[in-house]
Parts: sequence; C-alpha cells; structure tokens
Amino acid sequence: MKKLVFVALVLLITPAFADVRYTKKVTFQNGEAEGMSMNTTTFLKARRERVDTVMQAGPMKIQQTELTLCDLEKRARLDAELKIYTSSPLRPQLSELRNPMNPENKPESAPVQPGTGTYTMTYKVQDLGVEKVAGLDTHHYRLQINMVSTGCAGDSQNSMDREIWVADLPRLECPVLDASSDFSMKASEKDPTPCKIKLIQQGDVKLYQAAMKGEPVKEILYHEGKPMMTTELTEYSSAALEDSLFSLDGLNPVSEGEFQQQTQARMMRQFRP
Repeated sequence: MKKLVFVALVLLITPAFADVRYTKKVTFQNGEAEGMSMNTTTFLKARRERVDTVMQAGPMKIQQTELTLCDLEKRARLDAELKIYTSSPLRPQLSELRNPMNPENKPESAPVQPGTGTYTMTYKVQDLGVEKVAGLDTHHYRLQINMVSTGCAGDSQNSMDREIWVADLPRLECPVLDASSDFSMKASEKDPTPCKIKLIQQGDVKLYQAAMKGEPVKEILYHEGKPMMTTELTEYSSAALEDSLFSLDGLNPVSEGEFQQQTQARMMRQFRP
C-alpha cells in the first residue's frame, strides 16, 4: 500500500511560474487497494512544493504532508497535529522506480552505496493526439517503460505502463531532482563518496520527453493490461498562497524511525473507543 501512495505522488519536473494549488482524486480498480480512495492537494510557490494526501480505506483515514524545499535541497514529511517532521536530502527522481506491482523492487528508503551504476530506460510511446479533459486542452499518450539498474543503483528490472493526458500547467522547478542525464546520489549530505549514475535512454526517447513536458490532469496506471489506478484533476487555482504552508517553523525535528512510530500510534488511536 505504501508503494501505491508513492506512485500517486509522482510528479516529473518542469518550471513553475506562479503560486498554484490543484487537487487530484485517485481511485483504485484492481489489487489489494481496490475500493480505496485518495485525494492529493499540491501547493506550489517559488522553489517549494507541498503535497497533502488524504487516503480513505473503510473506517481508516490516513493523512500525510510532504514538503519539497528546493532552495534548501531537502525533503520533509511533517505531522502538524503531532508538531513533528523528519527530513532527508533531495535526490534525483525517476518515476519508473516506483512500480507498486513489483514487490521485489528496491525500497524507496534503501541506503545509497558509493561507486558507479547505471539506469537503462527503454521507452515505447504512443501519441494519441489532442483531447479536452477537465476543461483543459491536453495531449494524450500511452507510455510503456522498462528500467534496468545495475551497480550502486541496485540490481533490478522494473516496468511501468501508463496512459496520461497532459496539459501546459505550472510545475515545480528543482534542478537537484533532475534525472534526465547522468547524476549522483549520496547517502547523506555529509557523505563524500556518492553513487555516480549513468543514465542510458533508448527507444522513443524524444516522444517520451515531449510527454513529460506537461502536467498530467488524468492518468491511468495499468497492470498486466488492466487498469489498476486512475488519477484525475478535480480542482485548480492560481490564487496567492501563504508562506507558512511551506515552512517547518514550530515543528520539532525527529528521526525517520521516531516519526513512523509516532504517526502510526496516532493512526491507531482512531480505532480506540
């Protein structure tokens, strides 16, 4: 279930030009999450992004907030009710790493090892033309991606099958997250020996890059040819946003383990009489 959340929160990087808020509804059609619903609200301001997620599964309601602070080159998860947060350095992102249907994948939190490695991305892309979705002009694509990693990137093979309708909407500009060419990752900010990644792209590369220039206003994720998860834009606003939405002021920093422990305990209190 955790990996499903990661997929839903995936946003590839293009520039943001103004304050933006938009909400997307995520529904699940297949697998262990069938019947579960999720809403994500994304806030953009300058070089910062906030994503609020509310997930409903029967009587259980899970709320999560994540900040991407490009100016500080770190990401933070916070819990306003508990007044705590945990943070980590930003690393380049590849959405195809997060396929929820491949449980053998390397976990998101796996340690970064020093040395060299490769990501080989093979793209098969169908350009399905222009369509109107959610009142917006969109371009429709079907993307099938296969990724093989080696070396310090970890030895794995993953695939992703997505159908997207993208529009020309503002998005986060954060160069440190760019994974469109060779890059390096570190286990921590102080680590002097990074994992140096060579990115190899093949197949319909130019068409894939064209598809990634827009913000998805609708997306269908497939597993074995069947729809598994659908994401749709439900609300969009360009009204000014308060700086406090993107601040950690008043919150106490804790370790990842302590954050997990405290938030899980709060969630379990929902079921106590």
